[in-house]
Amino acid sequence: MPPVTAFLTHEGKKFPLADPVTILGRDASCHVQIDDQVLSRQHAWIVTTPGGHLILDYKSRNGVWINGTRVDRSALADGDEIRIGHLALRYHHIVAERHTTLLDALGAASIQEAQTMVFASPGATHTSIQRLLTLYQVSKVINSELGLPELLEKVMDQALVAMKADRGLVMLRDPETGKMATRVTRAIASKEIEGGGAPSLSIVNDVVEKGQPVLTADAMSDERFGGSMSIVTYNIRSAMCVPLRDRAGGLGGVIYVDNRATSDAFSEDDLKMLCAFADQAAIAVENARLVTRIREETRQRTNLQRYVSPQIAEKILQGGDTIAQEKVGATILFADIRSFTPFAESHDAHVVAELLNEFLGKMTEIVFDHWGTLDKYTGDGIMALFGVPFPIQDQEFCAVRAALDMQEAMKPLLSSWEKRGLPIRGMGVAVHTGEVIAGNFGPPEHVDYTAIGDAVNTASRIEGVAPAGAVIVSEATLQAVKHRVRAEPFAATELQGKSRVPVLYRVMGLSE
Repeated sequence: MPPVTAFLTHEGKKFPLADPVTILGRDASCHVQIDDQVLSRQHAWIVTTPGGHLILDYKSRNGVWINGTRVDRSALADGDEIRIGHLALRYHHIVAERHTTLLDALGAASIQEAQTMVFASPGATHTSIQRLLTLYQVSKVINSELGLPELLEKVMDQALVAMKADRGLVMLRDPETGKMATRVTRAIASKEIEGGGAPSLSIVNDVVEKGQPVLTADAMSDERFGGSMSIVTYNIRSAMCVPLRDRAGGLGGVIYVDNRATSDAFSEDDLKMLCAFADQAAIAVENARLVTRIREETRQRTNLQRYVSPQIAEKILQGGDTIAQEKVGATILFADIRSFTPFAESHDAHVVAELLNEFLGKMTEIVFDHWGTLDKYTGDGIMALFGVPFPIQDQEFCAVRAALDMQEAMKPLLSSWEKRGLPIRGMGVAVHTGEVIAGNFGPPEHVDYTAIGDAVNTASRIEGVAPAGAVIVSEATLQAVKHRVRAEPFAATELQGKSRVPVLYRVMGLSE
C-alpha cells in the first residue's frame, strides 16, 4: 500500500494525524486543543488503524458530526467535514505518488504477480526481493487484525510459514506486572507441542535478558545452550529468537521459532528477516492493545454514564472506578410522578413502560446537564445526588436549577400525554442538603454507588408532600441559594416517619 499522509485543517491551520490516537477537545493535554466551552475536555478521538482513520465520540455532550450526520464512531474518508461544537475541521487523506512501494517498483499489481515476475526472471535468484515480498505480505496480514488474541495467532502462523520453521511461540510482557508470559505456541509438525516446555527457554531467556536477537545454527552443539534440557529432550537443531520492541524501544516480548530436523536451517539473512517481521508485529501489537483499551474505556464510560454525568464519568475513569465510603455533605434531589399508581393499574404495561422511559430519560439528561449523579430510579421517580462522588461548585444551586428545569421539561410531556388520554397530573420535586455516607455499597459482584443517611430520608419525605408542578426545598438548601432564587414559605403539617417537620420553601423561579 502506498504511504499515506493524513491531517486535519481548520482556517489555514494543519493538524497532522501521526499518533496512534489523536485527541480533540478543550483540555490542554489534547493533541488538538480547542478553546470552546461547548466542547468536552476530551471530545473526540481519531484512531489510526491499518485501513485508515476512525473517529470516536468520546461520549461528549454535544456530539460529533460527520458531513452533517451525528455519529458515535465512523471511518473517515478524504474530504470529510468533522464538526465538533462550533468548530468545523476537514479531514485529508493523501496517498503518495506511485512507484514508492516494492510492488510499484516491480510494476506488479499484486503479490502473486510480483512473485511470478521474480521467479520467471532468468539468471538470478532474487532472494532478497523474494524476502521483501514475503515480509510485505506478512505485514499486510498481521496489520489487518485489531483484536490482540487473533493478532497473535496470525503473527505465529505467519512467522512459521515465512521462516519455514517447525514450531514457535510468542511471549509478551504484561504492561501491569512487567512479567513475560507465553501467549501463543504453535507446531506445524504432526505432533503438537506438549505444555510450554518444548521451545528452548534458555534461548528465550537469553533474548529477554540481553534484548538482542539470537540465531543458533546447531543448538545441540552450541556452547551457549548446550546444557539446556529442552534442547536435548526435544532435539532442537536450528533456532531463532528475536525481541519485540515497543515504540519507546523497550522489550515488549519475543518471537521464537525452531527446526528440530535440520541443522543450519536458518541463516543470518533469515534472522534479519525475522527481526524485520518482529518490528511489524510489535507495531501491530501496540495498535491492538490501544484499540482494546479504547473499547474497554468506551464500555466503562457507557456503563458509568448510566449513573453519572459525562464529566463525572471522566473523573472516575481517570482515577479508578472504586469509590470508598465517606461522610460528605451532599444535596439530594427526589422527583416523582403524581397519580402514577392508578394510571399504571389501569393501562397496558407497554404504555406504562413507554411513558416511564420517556420521562426518566428526559429527567436523567437534565440531572447530568447540571453535574448531578443518578443514584437510582424509584419506579416512577428518580433520586439524584449533587456534590458526590466529586465536589462541584454551587452544588445546591445546581440541584435547584435541575429541579426547575425538570418541571419545565414536564410541560411538553404532560401536553403530549394529555393528547393521548393518559391521566398524569404532574410531578413533585424536592431538594434537601445534609450529611450522608456516600460510596460503593454491596458485594463485589454487585456493587452500587449510593448515599445513605437521615438527609436522604428527609429529602424523600419532603418529596412526598411536594404538590404536582412544585419544587420544594429545605431551609438548609435555600440558605445557599436564597440570593439567586425566588421562594416563598411552604407549609407542611407533617412528614411521614419524621418527628420534626423542617422549615420548607417553594421555589418559584430564578431571580431576575
